[in-house]
Amino acid sequence: MKKISFIISLFFCLNAVAQENLTSDRPGQSNSAFSLGEKEIQLQGGSDYFRSSAKDSLQTKVAAIISNLTVRYGLPGNLEIRSSCNYNWNTIRDLTEKSNSEGPSDWLVGVRKTLWDRGDSSTSMALAADFFIPFKNEVYDRSTLRPQISVLLYQPIGKSLSIASNLAFRFGEGASVPSELFYTLSLGYSISSKLSGFVEAYGTGISGIFNTKIDGGLAYLLRPNLQLDLFGGFFRSPSTTENFISIGFSWRPKGK
Repeated sequence: MKKISFIISLFFCLNAVAQENLTSDRPGQSNSAFSLGEKEIQLQGGSDYFRSSAKDSLQTKVAAIISNLTVRYGLPGNLEIRSSCNYNWNTIRDLTEKSNSEGPSDWLVGVRKTLWDRGDSSTSMALAADFFIPFKNEVYDRSTLRPQISVLLYQPIGKSLSIASNLAFRFGEGASVPSELFYTLSLGYSISSKLSGFVEAYGTGISGIFNTKIDGGLAYLLRPNLQLDLFGGFFRSPSTTENFISIGFSWRPKGK
């Protein structure tokens, strides 16, 4: 119970760094509290290189490349829809064997609505509803629709700092109540009008057990409508070690 209270306190104390007129869900795990403007389109994507080592008798090691592409579209009334897909290339090895696999791992469609956006000095808030679409292939079996409901917050602090947080309730396959909590808390810093950095804590809570991870990185606004990013993170526990590095982009085509 103390751990739950701690996470909720962090959340409401309050990754997203707003640069000029481009807002993105990258870099980091936090989704933005800002919806796109009406009829605006934005593409976000990138690739992660992930490694994990289990401290078990077989010394299991996993290496994966995970590529993602997200398409966002703005609707009237501070509303947007989005669709996102991941594709994985996996290598798993232990003391006895090695296996390779690849295939789509998740397909998500969702909607986001900004509720509060009162300027540069006020807290902004959005609600998001996402649905992981059922599909099945040789690698992954996602047999049922899996909803996720999220609260997204953003709070600027002065001219250079910002805090962002997400609190998401995830429903497992066939579950009628949330079975998993996903949380983020990110501190962003605007180094210049084009360059920003962030450090972030994020994790999951399942049955009262919380696993918190750390990541951080940089974003560079190459053009007013094009951002590049690079970030990475790590996690260590008595049973496993994980780390990853990610490179990606956010691009908003210019309107006519």
